[in-house]
Amino acid sequence: MVDAVVQGFMSYVGTISDYFIVLMIIFGCHRLEQKNQIMWGSLIGNGLLVGLSIIIGMTFKLIPAQWVLGLLGIIPIIMGIRVLVIDDDDDAEIAEKLEDEPAKGLITTVALLAFSTCGADNMAVYIPYFANLELRYLPIILLMFLAILISVSWLAFKCSTVKVLSSFMEKYAKWLQSVLYIALGCYILIDTRALQELFAWL
Repeated sequence: MVDAVVQGFMSYVGTISDYFIVLMIIFGCHRLEQKNQIMWGSLIGNGLLVGLSIIIGMTFKLIPAQWVLGLLGIIPIIMGIRVLVIDDDDDAEIAEKLEDEPAKGLITTVALLAFSTCGADNMAVYIPYFANLELRYLPIILLMFLAILISVSWLAFKCSTVKVLSSFMEKYAKWLQSVLYIALGCYILIDTRALQELFAWL
């Protein structure tokens, strides 16, 4: 169980460090009284991402050999390297979308932004994790994900009003994200004995 929680923490904190910047932009573009709408949109968007990843990950469980599933750990490693090599700056695009969106559709907009700006990258990390997760631990992991999301959303709201903190996160978030992605991928490869099996074939 400890391994499952540690891997889950690494995967979610890694992906949400990028989303943290998105949330700061969203909070910065809207009035204080709209923060609840932003929170609901964030919960819905992230819930859809995690739910879809669980379905796909559980489908992979039909593969009998666990070490074969462990090879999916290569994906987070690739994603971690990609974060450092490719500079994906969606900040201007996100701000533009928010300016054009009426306040009454804010929940939908935030949910769609969570899905569109972070979807592919996050699922590339979540799917290998859920594919190797024992089903009995799923409720605990989902509660942990929810607690992290609420905490990070609150922190993003606070940081959006403090220039020094927002600048710090914008500068170092991708390094944190990259380290956690690569660490998670290595963890999965080692924990499932995928590396040992590969070396045995050589």
